[in-house]
Amino acid sequence: MTLALAAGVQAADSPAGSIRALQNSAIVSRGPDGQLAVMKKDGTPINGLKLSQYDALIDSPNIAAGADGVIHVAFIERQLASPFTLFVYHRQSADGGKSWSEPKNLSEDMPNIAVGGCRLLVDARNRVYVVWRSGLGLYFSTGNGSDVNLVYRVLNQGKWSKIIPIHPPGSATAQNVGALFSFAAIDGAGNAQVAWNACPNPFRPELTVNGMGLPGVGNGLVFQASLNGSSATPPKQVYMTPVTTNSNGGAYDKMCDDLSDLDGYFDGTGAPHFIAIVRPVRGGDNGSPIDLIENGKQTPAINLPSPYMETWFTPPKLLLDAQGRRHIIAFYHAGEHPAFRDYLVGSDDDPTVILTAKGKSATCMGFQAYQGPGGQMAVVMQTTEAGYNDSGDSWVSTSDGTAWSQPVCVTGNAARANYVAKNKGALLTVGTGDHYGPGAGAIAFDKDGHLLLALVNVKTGSFGLSAGGVLYASGSSSSPMLFFYKF
Repeated sequence: MTLALAAGVQAADSPAGSIRALQNSAIVSRGPDGQLAVMKKDGTPINGLKLSQYDALIDSPNIAAGADGVIHVAFIERQLASPFTLFVYHRQSADGGKSWSEPKNLSEDMPNIAVGGCRLLVDARNRVYVVWRSGLGLYFSTGNGSDVNLVYRVLNQGKWSKIIPIHPPGSATAQNVGALFSFAAIDGAGNAQVAWNACPNPFRPELTVNGMGLPGVGNGLVFQASLNGSSATPPKQVYMTPVTTNSNGGAYDKMCDDLSDLDGYFDGTGAPHFIAIVRPVRGGDNGSPIDLIENGKQTPAINLPSPYMETWFTPPKLLLDAQGRRHIIAFYHAGEHPAFRDYLVGSDDDPTVILTAKGKSATCMGFQAYQGPGGQMAVVMQTTEAGYNDSGDSWVSTSDGTAWSQPVCVTGNAARANYVAKNKGALLTVGTGDHYGPGAGAIAFDKDGHLLLALVNVKTGSFGLSAGGVLYASGSSSSPMLFFYKF
């Protein structure tokens, strides 16, 4: 089966290798209020090409483009026949996104094992890696902060490998062996790299007390592995947060800081540069300190407001601009107006506001940030004007380290809403309606400079039955869908 690209999605050509400005895309128009949006001149939203199958639950969308021009997507989707079963899927397009391969289920050979958080990479040899989190056993969670096994499959010359562990796997009886938080990226030499943190007890015997490994020591041990086709190098320790000694000499005698929500990049030598939320093991809630970790050193970068869990659920991202400067993209949830901000590492200047929510009920919901070629940075952001998450829009903005582009509204969900009421007699009325809310997105750039977007948009259907003005039956449904856009 092939899928046809929606009319108007293909933009005009530009010089090879240049990054195209979003406002110059054929699918972007400027409305009467000056707002840029993915729409026709008359304001009608332009639909992307739908890539999801079951539309029951979609998570962790990814997109990447190889040097050979092939576009790849990976995502997690729930199958309707198995309401509690999630699978990792891959699709690809060899014609610039006009048609796509059938979905390939990559995790089908892990029956009854939960999957979560996948990541898609294409290395310098056009080998395609899909990395994901898998449970330690039956009924084990794969959420961030849970111990999981990191596994992957690689597509090499048209053939998928088997499922390959990235590190010695943990299990129900060895739960501290797994990975907690992780990130993956292509390094400066074109190789696939994965880094993760773990509880040090199973790996650092000197941190045990009376022969016992205690989770309270802290999760400050960071490992890294390189992926070379169907081979993964043995994990190597690349960082350990400083260990302190409690003068009381009690059970929690030796401690190190917890690291969570790691994110970063790998340089040309494969060395990691990353940020993490840092929490003292027994410290109080003093905001959300974000440290930069590189070259064996840990340096405070920014401190986001409390509560800590708000930052934990919407973690910051580390990006490089065209001048090689580091930027931390973060959701600032405090203050008068919630906003998505760009903090230039090492600068005392005020952060740049990329997008803010204004209005009595308006708020920011979440964001995803991605590194492009030549220091190009891109973010996908979700906001709502209504104050609840089943209404609102997704926005895209880019920067090379100078100004951020005016955010483009991709979804135009207000124009998609549809409500109908019909009288079925003198007193009986049936009402139905659809409205839409934003979901996560992923960005990549192809070899011709097109911005490629894989974006979740969620359709919520509702109905109501009333008699004599009294509602006595109602219901709703939620249908998340994954779409592809090419700017």
